[in-house]
Amino acid sequence: MLNIICPISASDTSPSRIIVNTTDLVQELSFFTSEYNQNKIFQTKSCPSCTGKAITLLVGQVFSKERLILLDSPITYCLDEQCLYLSKDDLTVAQERCRHLSSDDWMLLPQQVNLDKSTTSSIGIVEMMVSDRIRQTLQSHNGQLFYSPKLNALSSSSTIDSLPSHLLPDGVAFHTNELPSVMRLKFEPTTRCNFKCEFCYGRYLVQGDLTFEDFVAILERLPFVKALELTGEGEPLLNSHLYEMLQIASDRGLWTHITTNASLLTEDRCRKLLSTGLDSLGISMESFVPEQFEKIRIGSKYDKVIQGIRTIAQVREERNKPLRLELWVTLLKETLSQVDDIVEFANSVGIDSVQFQSLNTMDAYSRFYPSELQQNILSLSDMKQIVDDSATLPALQTALTDIISWYQGKRCDIFMQSIMVNWQGMVTPCCFLKTPDFPAFGNINLDTFESIWNREDYRFFRFALQHGVVLNNCHGCPSVAAA
Repeated sequence: MLNIICPISASDTSPSRIIVNTTDLVQELSFFTSEYNQNKIFQTKSCPSCTGKAITLLVGQVFSKERLILLDSPITYCLDEQCLYLSKDDLTVAQERCRHLSSDDWMLLPQQVNLDKSTTSSIGIVEMMVSDRIRQTLQSHNGQLFYSPKLNALSSSSTIDSLPSHLLPDGVAFHTNELPSVMRLKFEPTTRCNFKCEFCYGRYLVQGDLTFEDFVAILERLPFVKALELTGEGEPLLNSHLYEMLQIASDRGLWTHITTNASLLTEDRCRKLLSTGLDSLGISMESFVPEQFEKIRIGSKYDKVIQGIRTIAQVREERNKPLRLELWVTLLKETLSQVDDIVEFANSVGIDSVQFQSLNTMDAYSRFYPSELQQNILSLSDMKQIVDDSATLPALQTALTDIISWYQGKRCDIFMQSIMVNWQGMVTPCCFLKTPDFPAFGNINLDTFESIWNREDYRFFRFALQHGVVLNNCHGCPSVAAA
């Protein structure tokens, strides 16, 4: 969330840069000065002023008089001089964006944050970024703010259609490192699975289940959690306490979700799940060709999975429960021709949403992929080429366009909306970052979450990623692929 605004100082006379007053950011910026933290950064650049080592941060450029903030604008931090400034190149990027301003681009932002929507839609993500201080800076009337997706900008006016090319920002806005009042908990119920997929990260982790006692105790310690996903690197239905966990969460008013491979969705289990008040259920697949599916997912039976999907949909209809059903499909080169059939199947059984994704190419995941699977991965250039082909069918074009949009991310703040706790209580900022390969920030069974949240390594991680500084552990993640 943008909540720290630093004024621009005119004290520096260098024509190549405009100094930013960093009084409110001394501690966060000091994290970058340690060699230990610098070694975590995937890529640095040469400082355009002193030719030393520097990084680019993505911030909001504030134009107070015009009541406008350009989001995700570049700013340079020189690691050698420990100085934050706007270079000529940084200003040129912002000025080029302003050339495309139009009064037709603005849409009204909701004033109330909806947790579920805010974690799944671009407009919701922007909504989560707006603090009271930003509203005050933009002199928002009645709290109203407008957002331009095309410009990626916030304003309290919907009529802005131009800015003078020579105009300079009078401040820059940074994201807060403070603990949000509302978060989503991704809690791993088990790492065990009834499938033995070679490519799955979970098959190489210590196998075990979250205990019911730990679940209750940890939930008690996280009163700010308003949504719960019982999902991780295993099949959640293998945890014998899953139904009790979901029931407790629902009784507390939490939105609940699980992701399953659907093979264990018998009628009895489906009824039990629905009786807990479960809000959302996701099903993950790679192929809708039986032989191909069973080859990818070793130990699976395609017909059993399809029957499981049909059963949960039928039981939901019979019991008239508002359970949202989602189908998550990982597209490969050899499964592109199946997209139309997948969408048709989903519609026929009553799936509410079909989400297509590409295979995770982060180093921590791809090291487990067999060579045949490696060759089957869709690259960003592959997807763009298919989308640009006029012969591509509409359903496939839409699916790939959605995946491509995910790859446009330049910074990440998912950890400001959710936390990941594995079955042993280890806390990481993202479900893609697994212990022991990624050092956990603490164990919620032993420490308070506040003490974990305020650790220096956790604070550095949040500040870096929120401002577009990609760390080695996150390299290859689509959320920061365009950084």
